[in-house]
Amino acid sequence: MIGKRIEACEAGASVVEYALMLALVALVSVIVMRFLSSNMTQTMDSAGSQMTRENIPNSAPAAPER
Repeated sequence: MIGKRIEACEAGASVVEYALMLALVALVSVIVMRFLSSNMTQTMDSAGSQMTRENIPNSAPAAPER
């Protein structure tokens, strides 16, 4: 009887530990994405400005008409 209680308590502890690890991974992921997002925006803006200054045409394909 006591053995089953200990096993149930340990299983509950494992679930809590996994939940805490998942929350930590999610938090770190959000922080990294925000950091990379701002850096990527600055990089693309800089590249676009340089292309405009050097008169490099936009080579993106035109959107299809509907």
